[in-house]
Amino acid sequence: MSESLDLIDEYLTELRGRLELGAEEAELVVAEAEDHLRETVACGLATGMTQHEAQLAAISAFGSV
Repeated sequence: MSESLDLIDEYLTELRGRLELGAEEAELVVAEAEDHLRETVACGLATGMTQHEAQLAAISAFGSV
């Protein structure tokens, strides 16, 4: 797996595919999830994590799709 791979984007793509909602509702859920995940990544980076570590931690804290 490449360090430059955006794990958040992968997570959101999987989430979008699994949601059993209308397109508009699904996009709202995905946008909210992305906001939370990106904020968590930023916090991880601020504490000295690498981008990859911060993304893994954010996804782990958020939970599986």
